[in-house]
Amino acid sequence: MEERGFLVLIGVVFSFIIDSISIPMVVLLILIILDYILGIAAAIKNEKKFDLSKAIWGAVKKIGYAIVILFAILVDLLLIQGINEVGWEVPFRAMFSVAATVYLCGIEFFSGCRHLITLGVPVPKFLMKFAEFLTEKADKVMDGEQK
Repeated sequence: MEERGFLVLIGVVFSFIIDSISIPMVVLLILIILDYILGIAAAIKNEKKFDLSKAIWGAVKKIGYAIVILFAILVDLLLIQGINEVGWEVPFRAMFSVAATVYLCGIEFFSGCRHLITLGVPVPKFLMKFAEFLTEKADKVMDGEQK
């Protein structure tokens, strides 16, 4: 019986994760891929060689992003389920996963812009400022300062 309960739990968590996939997460995935490719190109331009070790650790870092988002999704799930279990009438929507994703989008966007600059591509300052805005805004939302 415990095995069945565990499988149900895994199903609920997996379903919640799938339902949590949003436009910001798709944007983040695109930014991660672009940043990785641009990072390799910038490294080759600067160092005239490809460093497999750096590329592997870069991929590990990107996997870490997925884990951060998974943690945020699980916090959302915990809060939503906890609020329902207690019976509170508190309007709550998943926000940790969205805030974490937007924050990471800002980091990836900024990094991609830096790689473009290294490659000699002119990047408007307002795009760099927008990347900073994303990370700062996500932090402020989670601090409760602004919506």
